[in-house]
Amino acid sequence: MENHQLPSYKKARDLVKQLSESTQKVPRTVKYTTVAEMINSALDIMVDIADANEENFGTREEFLKSALKKLSRIRIQVRCLYDLRYITKKGLNSISGYEGNLESQLKGWLANPYGDEDTTGKRKVMTARASTVLRKVVTD
Repeated sequence: MENHQLPSYKKARDLVKQLSESTQKVPRTVKYTTVAEMINSALDIMVDIADANEENFGTREEFLKSALKKLSRIRIQVRCLYDLRYITKKGLNSISGYEGNLESQLKGWLANPYGDEDTTGKRKVMTARASTVLRKVVTD
């Protein structure tokens, strides 16, 4: 799958847009320091996602953890901007929504970085017994 089609990549791109829109009225001194750093971090997250998508199984998790760390930093910076009254509650809520969605995407990918394949690249096949047990659990 190409990077621009990945759901997490799209969420990161949306976060960049929302950060830009929500910080339009921030004073210049803050805009060219904190806001610029936040937007650069969000762009770095997009690069981490692209790298994780391209990498072999060994380092994919490192890129995802790096992206989550950068997202955490953005979350702290946004909260500080809100506490200093540089962004509105509406802006905070909007950015937080994008952050939460992106975090869920990244954590889900990190929990299962290989999709439905194991580290050898072979697809996992559910045995007939496991399938029967799963159906029974789901229907009960």
